[in-house]
Amino acid sequence: MKFGRWKDTFEAIGLVAIVASLVFVGFQLRQDQLIARSELTSESFELMIALDQNLLDPEFAGTYAKMRSDPKTYHLKRWYRSIVC
Repeated sequence: MKFGRWKDTFEAIGLVAIVASLVFVGFQLRQDQLIARSELTSESFELMIALDQNLLDPEFAGTYAKMRSDPKTYHLKRWYRSIVC
């Protein structure tokens, strides 16, 4: 083969390699996006479970009932301080 044919062959191989690498990168990006969405959904679900558990806490239920019955004297800040401190 002449040098011109070898050159054309190697250019074609290089072009195919570039296209293949772009396709591979596209698949990797899609997979990373799916994983990130899955993790976000999982974290959101865990947060909702924790919130449900906090709402079912008897201390919170009693405090919330007091807040609803007399909101002027019993504030959410006071309840928060009683738990944190």
